[in-house]
Amino acid sequence: MRFARSIALSLLAILTLSSFTRASGFDPRQVPAGTQWVLHIDADAVAKSTLWEIAEPMLSEKADYVTKVEEIERIMGMKFPKDLHSVTLYGNAFDEKNAVAVLHADVDRPRVKTLLSVNPAYAASAHGQHEVLTWEDKGKTLFGAFHGTDGIIVSQSKSAVENALDLLDGKSKALSTESTLTGGKDATAGVLLYIAAEALANMQGAAKSPVVKQIENAWISLGEQDKDIVFRSNVVTVTPDTATQFKDLLQGFKAGAQLRAEDTTVAAHERAIAAALSRATVKADGKVMSIEWPISTEKVREIFRLRAAPATTTQAETNP
Repeated sequence: MRFARSIALSLLAILTLSSFTRASGFDPRQVPAGTQWVLHIDADAVAKSTLWEIAEPMLSEKADYVTKVEEIERIMGMKFPKDLHSVTLYGNAFDEKNAVAVLHADVDRPRVKTLLSVNPAYAASAHGQHEVLTWEDKGKTLFGAFHGTDGIIVSQSKSAVENALDLLDGKSKALSTESTLTGGKDATAGVLLYIAAEALANMQGAAKSPVVKQIENAWISLGEQDKDIVFRSNVVTVTPDTATQFKDLLQGFKAGAQLRAEDTTVAAHERAIAAALSRATVKADGKVMSIEWPISTEKVREIFRLRAAPATTTQAETNP
């Protein structure tokens, strides 16, 4: 179990304000100005969701998942998912080096620090009233810090951790509420997962992608509303014609999905997914293409059930 203790913080980040609070929804004040992408998971909302109720029993049947959760709980002194409240990842560039993970989680901090201290690369340095910890995992140097009562910051960049601490202490400028990354209240309120990005032309490989080159910024969200799980997305393209072309492309995909839903040679769970696409709506308004896809929780249960069934299963309901 190579460096298992030392990588606990980064492993937890994979799984999943001025001062830290228990508000788990996305808050742009917790993200610095100049950020180009952000991913937020409201872990408290996920743990209470119907989607988690459906997925968790299946995850618990996977040995790798159970082993990782048990190891994290032991090392961090926490219970998953109860003690993990939110995860926010962001970066001012599209590379791993500049990515920052900010977590709200109830952990045993003295235990974590003690376990990290056995790493050969362990070090601790002061930044204001905070302590920045250093350790190494698989050739990568990681930096981390605690903030407030339940805040954890992790990055491969020490300056990024220090900048995050300054932001949360109110010493630097946060992301504007007018930023395209915020998506507006309808995009972020009450969602389980939110992802947004701008300046997509700066992504690695973007120059080779004809699709990415046509997008200025975009966001997607996943949430629950009444008895539906709802996927939403807004994509701002370079021209109105491009938005219309994207809409027409997705409408064609939706039509193809309907044919697939009626094809009895297709796996049952794939036909169920295809049938559920009938409720998706795609619109183009100027340079903006928007998607809204509600799928009933009962349909999600059916899809999971059919996916777990033997491969010989051929019957599936087709009502979305």
